[in-house]
Amino acid sequence: MLNKARFCSAISISVGIVFVISSLFKWIGIRTFAITVDQFCSFLGYEIIYGHGLLIAVMICTAELMLGLAAFHVRTRRYVIWVYPIALGFFTYITYLNATSLYGQIESCGCFGEVIHLTPMESFAKNVILLVMSMVELLISYNGRKKTT
Repeated sequence: MLNKARFCSAISISVGIVFVISSLFKWIGIRTFAITVDQFCSFLGYEIIYGHGLLIAVMICTAELMLGLAAFHVRTRRYVIWVYPIALGFFTYITYLNATSLYGQIESCGCFGEVIHLTPMESFAKNVILLVMSMVELLISYNGRKKTT
């Protein structure tokens, strides 16, 4: 039988790898990703931050890289498992709105920059899978700690 701690570590590292790869691919074409961020701001009605796409893109890429790298370290992993569902929940919500929009979708979410293009539905599916993985990890970790204390 698979050890719960190893299973949680495998999930955390897998999601971490996706975050690191996503961040690095976005950094390659940060200006293109900034345009995508501005498109999402406009699409979601966040006109107050429209035009600050480059700053937001840099912040997103930096946060993704830090979260991804934190998953590789045992001491920081226990904090990351709480942040993953929050971040992925937000991105899943945004990609859901884009995938189901009747008023013009943003063609590529920019999840992997200019290196890998995903359709809105593919992006939503990717986020759902990662969200489920992170929730499973969180529930297993939480239940394991609850029983030992």
